[in-house]
Amino acid sequence: MTWLLSVWFACAPAPASTWRACPPDTGPSREACLARTLPDRFCEDPADAAAMVDREIRDHATRDLLWLTVVNEVAPRAEWCARIRDPGVAAHCQDVLARPHLRRGTMTRCGAAR
Repeated sequence: MTWLLSVWFACAPAPASTWRACPPDTGPSREACLARTLPDRFCEDPADAAAMVDREIRDHATRDLLWLTVVNEVAPRAEWCARIRDPGVAAHCQDVLARPHLRRGTMTRCGAAR
């Protein structure tokens, strides 16, 4: 039984590493994949990445947490916090902007010091 499980896990597909590798179907699996991979897209083309978030992610909680991740790890901008709908998440986003020590990874996420 253990052998069978180890073979199954070894053959299971790895999670997508870029937004291009996310499943083409719409729905929760695509949105979860995009939420995991889109922050890196902000390094390449922030305008296109923002448009993709608005176009592709329908779940407001997923979208809000993605914007918070972008502010926290990629680009600390007030314009991204303004897109968050949940008042609690929006307040936390503003706190992250106001207190730079709360941001994680902003100095190296996109491959260069910021």
